[in-house]
Amino acid sequence: MVRIIFRSDALCSPHLNPKRSHRRPEHLHPMAVKTFLKNFLTFPVMGNCLGALVVTGLLAVGGLLMAEYYTHHGVEVVMPNLCGQSEEVAVKKLKALDLRVEISDTGYVKTLPPGTILEQNIRAGYKLKPGRLVSLTINSAGSPTIALPDLTDNCSRREAESRLMAIGLKLAPVEFILGEKGWVYGVKVNGRAVSAGTRIPVGSAVTLVVGNGETEEVFNGNDSLEYEVFGDYEEEYPEEVIETEEDPTDIPAIEEEIKPSDEMHTEDAMP
Repeated sequence: MVRIIFRSDALCSPHLNPKRSHRRPEHLHPMAVKTFLKNFLTFPVMGNCLGALVVTGLLAVGGLLMAEYYTHHGVEVVMPNLCGQSEEVAVKKLKALDLRVEISDTGYVKTLPPGTILEQNIRAGYKLKPGRLVSLTINSAGSPTIALPDLTDNCSRREAESRLMAIGLKLAPVEFILGEKGWVYGVKVNGRAVSAGTRIPVGSAVTLVVGNGETEEVFNGNDSLEYEVFGDYEEEYPEEVIETEEDPTDIPAIEEEIKPSDEMHTEDAMP
């Protein structure tokens, strides 16, 4: 037995029921739009929307005013030239312009008194906002020092010169000694030998003690002697030969001394 079931929602499909395909959807019905507008255009809803717009406008205006106050919009000061002036005078000038100041570094110039401004990070004449931070470099009371690198018997002349110049030291005339050519055997500052790690003033002249490529000849006593071997023994004869000169006048004297003796022997022999 076959049971056929008909569903009512199947008849709503436009493919099965063409008569219902031209009907307007319920959510676009004119009555639904009117109902939405009627509920939206009420006092509470409109009041909330207007309040949100007013608050947004106030926040925007307040943000602009705060940004203008914080960035000093339209207010500018001119950076003065502080190089060569004392630290006290420079700080007073910057504070009068509502600028912040810090001492970021120190240098050393022999001809200037301590505390003199050597550099400023903002050039003179530049326009800037009040509250800007200005960094200054002042002259120190004494020359800064630096540790001498390990150069003795550790590197060549070229490498040593590069390392010394890189850390702000000067090169004095090289001192040559017997040894391997171009090899550093010592370091001197002001004529005094210094070792690695010694702190010396920046800008000092350093003298390198370098080998000249010549070696010292070591005397060996056996080099000037000749040997003759007799059996199991060795006899040494020096190369030096001593020459003597005989005086020919001594020979006749000897002959004269011998002649009387000869005559005496001949007389004794006679009967």
